[in-house]
Amino acid sequence: MTFSEFKERLNVIFWRDTQHSNERIYRAMLMCADEILSKKDVPSHIEIDDESAEVFRRINDKYFIRPFAAPQGESGKIDFDDNMLIEALVYLTASRLSVDNAAFFESRYFVAINNYENKIWDESTKSIDDMLEKTGYKRPYTLTRGVRGEKYNWDKGFITSLDEYLSDYKKTWGLSYEHFIRLFVDFQNGKNQRADMIALDKKMSEKSLGFKEK
Repeated sequence: MTFSEFKERLNVIFWRDTQHSNERIYRAMLMCADEILSKKDVPSHIEIDDESAEVFRRINDKYFIRPFAAPQGESGKIDFDDNMLIEALVYLTASRLSVDNAAFFESRYFVAINNYENKIWDESTKSIDDMLEKTGYKRPYTLTRGVRGEKYNWDKGFITSLDEYLSDYKKTWGLSYEHFIRLFVDFQNGKNQRADMIALDKKMSEKSLGFKEK
């Protein structure tokens, strides 16, 4: 959803409520996104490597939440990629802007955010790792912080299969690291310069040159 579409969605639910300026909507949306990320472990924003993303909130020693990326202009994308979560953001923003119906919009927010959480957490998800695997945001590496050894310790099965996944993108649908592969495709298209993507690109280049896997 773009920022323009986000505003259109707000106008639909406001109906006869007071209209608001672009700037006020923008600021309220950013504030509400931060409020959600300060309380909810959103998989699209969970990271391992603080050289690849800024730390907004630490979950534990392994994982942290990256900040919400502000959309740039009317066509800028809202930095949540789940429709239920965006719906929650719309209603929370509406509750902060509303003159007469703040309590109603906040109640709708709680419905939307609970629906979202019920989708990503169930009886089979006992940990952050389980949730990331279920939602396709699993990281195919661990980090080595010591002086010796590689910083990124890649899952060998992932490295072996990555060329196949990239040649037939449909094979990644529903994969435990589907969204990580999307990040790598974006990196190849010049859309990010994450440290883990640079390391993966180097690893795949070495693989194509016949370097032996450690």
